[in-house]
Amino acid sequence: MVSRLTQQLELAFWDFAIQAMAESRFVQKLLKTAYQVKQYPEKVLALVCASGLMAGAITGMGIFIITKF
Repeated sequence: MVSRLTQQLELAFWDFAIQAMAESRFVQKLLKTAYQVKQYPEKVLALVCASGLMAGAITGMGIFIITKF
């Protein structure tokens, strides 16, 4: 009984995952980036730096907008 339920859950998950991989541009770009990071670990530093820069810029703009308006 439990194994049948887990099989059904697994099939439902993979049905959703495969559909998302086939149709969603965001998921495709995410998978491509993850694959490149795995193949070229030196890109991890650049990705982390870019993410930090974006987070800082967005936070700064948010604080500016909140305090000025």
